[in-house]
Amino acid sequence: MFKLFIVMSLLCVSSLHAENLFAKFDVKKDWKIKRTDEYSKIKPTYKKGAIGFVTKHTSESYYFRISTEKELKTGQTYDLSFNAQAKGEGDIYVSYAARPPKGKIQVLGLRTIFSAAPQWKTYKCTFTVPEKKESNAVASFIVSIGEFKGQFNLKDLKLVKSDHTGKISKKGLIEELK
Repeated sequence: MFKLFIVMSLLCVSSLHAENLFAKFDVKKDWKIKRTDEYSKIKPTYKKGAIGFVTKHTSESYYFRISTEKELKTGQTYDLSFNAQAKGEGDIYVSYAARPPKGKIQVLGLRTIFSAAPQWKTYKCTFTVPEKKESNAVASFIVSIGEFKGQFNLKDLKLVKSDHTGKISKKGLIEELK
């Protein structure tokens, strides 16, 4: 009986550890699109849980981006995974950052670049959240698309507490899973 209790306890802890903090994410409602005037005519497409865009030119990365607010625990390490597809050229940035009411944006452990492929691929970002410089700053995940030209699609956001034990830079790690 005691062994059964231990096994059940371990299973419960494992399932809590792997809780997806984006489990109820609604791709249409939860992504906020931010863009400068030069990107004003670009409209999102929604298909099978993905958000997509077609851009005809490049500019600064932050001129065209999508974001979603999410407060995370300081000092905790997380794994953010997603599926992306990009038919075109240029870099895409993934960040977790805080925007105070006034002042500069603070990177909160994640600011990485990737060049997605024409086929769907899974990417995983591992990062540790530092303390915010301003407690009233709003934390968000940001995908900056302004330096990319072509068709970009993103789906299947998943955020879990990480069991990563290696060194992580101040800007996090990104790896292609498949």
